[in-house]
Amino acid sequence: MSDGNEVIAKIPCPNAGPPYLTTASEVATLEFVPRALDWDDDMGNSVGAEFIILEKIPGVLLSQKWGSISVVDRYAIIEKVVKFEKELASCLFPAYGSLYFRQAIPDTFRSQNLSLSMDPSEQYCVGPSCHRSWWKAGDRELLLKGMERGPWPSLTEFALAKTQREIRSKNEHVLKMPDEKHLQSQEEHSSLMEKTVKLIPLLASHPSIVKSSAASLWHRDLHLGNILVRKDDPTIIEGIIDWQSTEVAPLFLQARVPAFLEPPKHFVRGIQIPQLPGNFDSLDEIQQQRAMLEKDLASRWKMYELYTLVNNRDTYDALGVDRRLWEVFASCSQTAESVIPLRASLIRIAEDWSQLDLPGECPFSFTEVELQEHGESMKLHQDRIYLQTLIREQLDTNDDGWVSLHEWESTRAENQRLLDMFIETMAEELTKDEAIKMWPFFEASLERTSTT
Repeated sequence: MSDGNEVIAKIPCPNAGPPYLTTASEVATLEFVPRALDWDDDMGNSVGAEFIILEKIPGVLLSQKWGSISVVDRYAIIEKVVKFEKELASCLFPAYGSLYFRQAIPDTFRSQNLSLSMDPSEQYCVGPSCHRSWWKAGDRELLLKGMERGPWPSLTEFALAKTQREIRSKNEHVLKMPDEKHLQSQEEHSSLMEKTVKLIPLLASHPSIVKSSAASLWHRDLHLGNILVRKDDPTIIEGIIDWQSTEVAPLFLQARVPAFLEPPKHFVRGIQIPQLPGNFDSLDEIQQQRAMLEKDLASRWKMYELYTLVNNRDTYDALGVDRRLWEVFASCSQTAESVIPLRASLIRIAEDWSQLDLPGECPFSFTEVELQEHGESMKLHQDRIYLQTLIREQLDTNDDGWVSLHEWESTRAENQRLLDMFIETMAEELTKDEAIKMWPFFEASLERTSTT
């Protein structure tokens, strides 16, 4: 700017979410959490696009500092992340949906105002969810018109709306299912959804779910590239970015360990202090390096866990909700990718009904044939998940494929090399197209290169 100040202009990608609402919700969230200077959600403006003008947050990305700072400084950052999450968890919203300025909600949408104690200025409300899953459908990007998108005052209404969205999407043939073996028919999809609809009210009344179902605003993609820290003192967090399509949703679905603090495989929660293996001295150099890395990862998680237990008990409890109780709420809204996770969660519920202190008897069951077919398809699904995890770890990225800008070209080249190797190795079992569809980070340019 002419006065020396720096700002950032942000224009949403076309696939970010519904026009107008995505920008309107992000601006309200930015005002509620960090800071926005100006915005316009009308694509008919002089710019020709929705935009947000943000005050540039001073500092550098934590990804640029994390590898070189001391363990003590890392723990200081972890403590401040926990304090930030505590602030979010303490904000109790009146309904599930997305956050907006009251004057920004069109009359065609419902909204519910925040309480006066939480919003003395009377600016904010919860309106329809702006997450793209409520507005776009599959590869054809068809708008789901007339869909119930919130806000929802209760967990049962919120979850049932998700199932109705999936049922309608399937019935209208606007969602494309993956071509795994034993691809499920529309009849089975309907059957699984009927079971889910019967189950949701029972799960929603379970004490563990009720305790952690507060309508909460959360940053669900908190990685090293979304945290800005002071350049000369990285223990000071200057701001957190990337709030687009943020939802107000149940805390047990929102709360998650930040990506850079995820523990190693087979890590167990509890009071145990991470240790090197007893046979560490007899391991070879590579094995020792892996053991030290796993201890470091476990120690990060342990500090996060302890800080959360002491300072943010609500989030700690939400993270500890039995997976069998909450995963149905997540998997029932992901049937566009595969029905296998939903079926698996329903089977676990049916098998463990009495262990979970659920009332009466399970309202559904599965036949031996269905269980056998599920076992076969589940193995293929797990192989796919294993591949995705392996590639993600090899590329040192997260589920979305995020890498820092200075590592982009090298990571992209490594992704291409691994894809080429996978296509060649699996040539006898998979066609090239099948191999590409299994690849977690595929782009058209890779396909062009792989054919040369």
